[in-house]
Amino acid sequence: MARSLTLTVVEARSLPDARCWLVVAEPSLARDMRPGQYVLLRCDEPDDWSRPLPRALFMAATQPLLGQLALVFDIDDAGLAWLARRRPGTTITAYGPLGRAVLPTSGRLALLVDEPRLLAPMLALAHARVSRDAVTLVLVDINLPGFVLPADVEVQQHAGSLAHCFADQAWSDTVLRWADGIVLATRNDVGAQAGAAIQRARLRWSRGFALWLLDRPLVCGSGACGVCRTQTRRGSHLPCVAGIGIDLKELT
Repeated sequence: MARSLTLTVVEARSLPDARCWLVVAEPSLARDMRPGQYVLLRCDEPDDWSRPLPRALFMAATQPLLGQLALVFDIDDAGLAWLARRRPGTTITAYGPLGRAVLPTSGRLALLVDEPRLLAPMLALAHARVSRDAVTLVLVDINLPGFVLPADVEVQQHAGSLAHCFADQAWSDTVLRWADGIVLATRNDVGAQAGAAIQRARLRWSRGFALWLLDRPLVCGSGACGVCRTQTRRGSHLPCVAGIGIDLKELT
């Protein structure tokens, strides 16, 4: 259940490409939050309202025994720049957890990402699933230091975009035949291309095999503003409350 929170900064580390890895302490959130869920953070001083809109950030990793979780984000606006400058011991006002968890099919999982804004939920999925499943994380034009990546996850680095990866038939056939499920986080409109690659590589494309993470502005966290509304084959979908993960079959 979403609630008002006070997050205490434990660590803030700079990552390549103007990105930040922020570790915060909040025991109940570290215990309850799941991959694909997010929090709304107030990125401003208590007496300053120059940046009134909260920023939605996804969990990238969690350590429930320590009561800590990690957030990873691009420093691409004044509010997030303020957040990246927080020092250990300072506090941040937040609200969450919000949204539904992303729940891919069990078994071998391939996580394919070229959209940095959706890097955090993909990392969270890798951390959560590696203990019981084989996981391959495909990073396209995204550079990360080793401490961010979970152990025992196969990491592939590629240049270009996921569109370029799917255009490589040998590569895509290998990945899609190996995986029991895939998750896509991409800035490009490659739904039709991904669907064609799945149909080519597999005898049967079952519902739930491919999940697409929607990159939408999450403003209110309640579905009231409708800014994130997305049309699917089954009608209207609000990622802020119904979750950012949606079956690729609903979008293609």
